[in-house]
Parts: sequence; C-alpha cells; structure tokens
Amino acid sequence: MRRTRGANVQVTGMLKPRIDLFDCPDAPYIICHVELPGMKKEDLSLQVQHDCLTISGERSPITPMIDDPSTKFAVREVKYGKFSRQVKLPPDIGIAEISASLVAGILTITWPRNPAGAEGPKRIEVAEA
Repeated sequence: MRRTRGANVQVTGMLKPRIDLFDCPDAPYIICHVELPGMKKEDLSLQVQHDCLTISGERSPITPMIDDPSTKFAVREVKYGKFSRQVKLPPDIGIAEISASLVAGILTITWPRNPAGAEGPKRIEVAEA
C-alpha cells in the first residue's frame, strides 16, 4: 500500500485513479470526484465503513491485442488492472444518504454532513447517466 500526497489517501494496485475531495467545513455536503475513464459502474465497488471510503474496481483492456504477447507498443501509458483507493473521511458525515454517479468517466460521490456522526458500514450503488 502506498500513500499519496497527504496522509488521508491510501492506494493499492498498479492503477491509481486521481481523486479530488472537496471538504469545506461550512458546506452541507462533501464531494469526491474520481477520474475513471473508460470504466462502467459494473466495474466499481464503493463502501464506507467508519471514517473510510473505499473505492475499488478493475479496468480491463479496451482491445484484446494488449494481451497478445506478440503485440509491440510504440507508446504504452494507459494502465489496466485492479485498484483500491481508501480516503479518510471527516467524522461528521451521514452515510445513510450517500449518492454516487458515473458520468463521462468521472465518478462523483456526494454525502451530507451529519452532526451526530457516521451511522455504520454501507455499500454504495453507482448510478450511470
């Protein structure tokens, strides 16, 4: 497991989707954007437990030629495979009303603040527009 910039994000796997987490203390919501180009909601799993959001999934190659050992690449920058990201969340979130949507390769996760704190573990369904 690697740590990225800041102590609040952990990464496992070769693929490392980029995350923006918007946490303004005076705002009623916390928003997380995750770059996931080419992925479908069926490829993703989102879970919240205690103060941790886990985003995991697997990106498959777009073309079967990638798995062919005779294929030669002029440039190869796109990464494929399994990944898991964990983001530490503030203590005052309400996980009962978490929502997630995947639009144009951007996963948006939104949840309201809850002064009473987190309720318990939850699996989050991803909507696709």
